[in-house]
Amino acid sequence: MFSIQYGTDPTLTVNTQINVINNLFYQLSGLTPGTIYYWRVRSYENGNPSNQSAWSSIESFVVVGGLSSYTVATWPVGNPTIYTDLPTLSWYVEGSTLVWSGYRVKWPANTAPSDWATVNNFDDITNINQTYYTFTSPLNYGTTYY
Repeated sequence: MFSIQYGTDPTLTVNTQINVINNLFYQLSGLTPGTIYYWRVRSYENGNPSNQSAWSSIESFVVVGGLSSYTVATWPVGNPTIYTDLPTLSWYVEGSTLVWSGYRVKWPANTAPSDWATVNNFDDITNINQTYYTFTSPLNYGTTYY
């Protein structure tokens, strides 16, 4: 049996404590990207929590993802000619998708916009593990899309 303390206070004077009964690990959730967390652990006898070890030394970790991550377009890139009016776009994520809820795919025609927020052609992908988009309505042949 183990007790884990964690929090953002380097002394762990203010902390959250979790008792782990059947595992040698515990997965935390709801952590904030970019935040330094501190933690320590101790063991205790099953059925006798008063018989416990000393706390381990305090260690730290930083949660990555969210704001420092970005997508990288992989297809089509380099202005190729696409021979279908229902192409598939693909990308990967450099970093972590922690705290992301999905992707917004935008496809302006003819001119690259100076302000992408004004582009009205878009679709949202809510599956964060889906790194491709296939058009469901045909695009116009002979048109350049960005």
